[in-house]
Amino acid sequence: MKKKAAVIGLDGLSWNYLDKLINNGVMPYTKALLNKAFKTELECIPPVTPPSWTSIMTGVNPGKHGIFGFFTYDKSTWKQILTSAYHVGYPRIHEMLSMNGAKSIIFNPMPDYPIIPARNTIQISNLSSHRNPSPTLLKPTRNSLERKTLRKRRRMRRATT
Repeated sequence: MKKKAAVIGLDGLSWNYLDKLINNGVMPYTKALLNKAFKTELECIPPVTPPSWTSIMTGVNPGKHGIFGFFTYDKSTWKQILTSAYHVGYPRIHEMLSMNGAKSIIFNPMPDYPIIPARNTIQISNLSSHRNPSPTLLKPTRNSLERKTLRKRRRMRRATT
């Protein structure tokens, strides 16, 4: 039997507030899930969504993965640009699983735009919905597309570092 794991992260939700909801019977399914799960509180520097989630997803700190906030600067023009998935300097967990032939499903990876194709991975995202109001679904793709995307990621990373 294959082992399965799930990581559920609720950005900005404190355990105090979640515990109140659970204790008042508002979230019975979450209570049942937490009774069988490991839970922890994330302490991060800087306490901002993009670097925190990217650290969780890559296993390295912002100094290594290169995401420090919602924005970065284009090295050639010094214009502020939105941080994208191309700026992440290390593979994220679903990308590592893909490299090892494991299947995964990920909802709203951070950074979520653009969705980078990964073999054996279904990615669903609607965080960057300014272009498309409905969620984007990307199913597993061919290996050549992965290589092309990783090359583009390296080029983008070099341009901003």
